[in-house]
Amino acid sequence: MLGDGSIGLVNPDTMVYDLVANFFGSPRDNVTPFTAIASNYSKKVMGLYIEDALIYFVFLRGNQAMIRKLQSDCLFDSKPNKITQFKKLDGTILCMETSMDDNIFFAGGSSQFELTKGVAKVFAITFDEDIDLITDITLPNNIVNTMGVSDMNRMKGVDVLLVGTNAALFVVEWTGSHFVILHQIEDIHSWLVNNIKQIGNVCFTVSHKDNHINRITFYS
Repeated sequence: MLGDGSIGLVNPDTMVYDLVANFFGSPRDNVTPFTAIASNYSKKVMGLYIEDALIYFVFLRGNQAMIRKLQSDCLFDSKPNKITQFKKLDGTILCMETSMDDNIFFAGGSSQFELTKGVAKVFAITFDEDIDLITDITLPNNIVNTMGVSDMNRMKGVDVLLVGTNAALFVVEWTGSHFVILHQIEDIHSWLVNNIKQIGNVCFTVSHKDNHINRITFYS
């Protein structure tokens, strides 16, 4: 992200990059970029940003026109229930991650726009022009409210996610049709986990309100 609403797509092998101008909107717009992810298999990108207090997805495939959609229009359950035709999900997305399936990406967020009142959630969404919700899972905690997913990191070569929330780290697996919570490590920070890094079977986490770095070792 270049600071003017544009992004650069860098090939790590050649260090050659393509510039995508106005990906997050025009510099004249009141825009705050959140994050962006690029496919590992094809030339497509998904971005997330705020404009005038509304959260938008932006999708780009190759040299085609960019598609922008309100987050609130994408995050709904298309299965009709007894009360309404469509059940709107009152939530927000904070971070995104790619999957092993090039047609799907993962997103982390909260059940509420105001995080202190929400519960952390992970979403599976189509990585295409439709940006459709596939399914989601709520991440509860027995000690404190998880609030929201503040960072998310996929383990190399598998659809297993390290998910940071308020004071806790979750290990969540995508089976191809739904999410499963494999493990939950509670009370590792005093606030939201801001950054997760994995080296082999070791995971490091930090939170901006803490002075310590957590080291977590996973044994197979």
